[in-house]
Amino acid sequence: MRAFSPGMLWQCEVVQAGRWKQGPLELAFVDACGNSPRSEEDWAREVGITEFNMSYRGGEARLGLGKVLKFFPWIEKWDNPNLFLVKSEWGYTELHAMLASVLPDDYLQRHNIRRESGNFWLSPVMAPGMKDGTDFSPWGKGSPENWFRGYAARVEAAFEEFIFSELAGSRRLNASHFSVDSPLRVLAGDVRYWMHRLYRIAVARNDEFGVVEHEDKEWSPLEELERKILAEVEPAERTKFAITRPHYGGLLWDEDDEQSRREVLDELIGGSDVVGSLEPVLEVVRSHRAHEDFSKDASWVKEDFERAFYHKRSRVKVLLVETVDDRPVWDSTDLSANGSVIFRDILSFFDQRDRRLVIALRHGKTVTEMARELGLRSHTAVSRRLARIKQRLRALLE
Repeated sequence: MRAFSPGMLWQCEVVQAGRWKQGPLELAFVDACGNSPRSEEDWAREVGITEFNMSYRGGEARLGLGKVLKFFPWIEKWDNPNLFLVKSEWGYTELHAMLASVLPDDYLQRHNIRRESGNFWLSPVMAPGMKDGTDFSPWGKGSPENWFRGYAARVEAAFEEFIFSELAGSRRLNASHFSVDSPLRVLAGDVRYWMHRLYRIAVARNDEFGVVEHEDKEWSPLEELERKILAEVEPAERTKFAITRPHYGGLLWDEDDEQSRREVLDELIGGSDVVGSLEPVLEVVRSHRAHEDFSKDASWVKEDFERAFYHKRSRVKVLLVETVDDRPVWDSTDLSANGSVIFRDILSFFDQRDRRLVIALRHGKTVTEMARELGLRSHTAVSRRLARIKQRLRALLE
């Protein structure tokens, strides 16, 4: 899964400060069935969607805003700066390809799916399975509509089957053991919910790429571009935006590498610094099952539940746990005022989530302990966040 740099189109980017505090990631599915061959209007809409999503860092002042207003005028009154347009062609979106990119090989083979990396800017150009350019009369047997619908349906079925086994916590459990409206099956079958979480992770990883440092000979001076762009913004609003050189693109995850896919899936379920962990919810769902959660068919898991539920000798057991302070030993005579002032000043440069990690480090906690306290399944997200904190600290102290 790779995101291409906006520098392919623009010499600079508009960046709205604090845009994630104004609203969460929002995906608007736009039903725009493609024609073959595409008309000029189709291509204009395609380019507009791509530029609108590519300039997402600009929030309310995106460089691609003008081109999409012609096709989607309702965007002008939208107040969430973190809106993305997801083009849907006969039910297929690039988010389907992203879901397929993290599925294990055996699920792809079982459902006859070709792994695709997905277009990060959410605007499909060719049918699934035809992105390598080997065949440009590609619909083969049937129509483009059959290609798109068939691929989307197979991906949704495969992902629901796979994610159910992950949520259930055991490969022995089968979706057929549970009723269609049981919490596990409802959660596993909500494909758009998983699309939203996966794309939020992808956007967060893309935001970690730095700004292009080299100056192209054909690029205008940044000060000149800044003057032109901010001239179109209301004076009172200009402080909300910064003009920078384009951000780098890069690899968000390697769909051909099992470990890379596993890291993404761990974040998808276990949580990260941008999506919450599902573990507390899953713990409740797994440990508080009811009769209506199970299907009418007989199964070993249903028998186990009923055996435990009707067991006459079951009693509530009270477990007493002795707790101790987990802060390491420290010397009360070490009261360096200078050190305390520096530490206080350093903390003021970070938000509340980063402060928790800095304080945890000072208390001697490991990355694994921090991840466990935050409810995360994997320590990958904490490690990445600590790396950014250390880099910022280095810049502040130098």
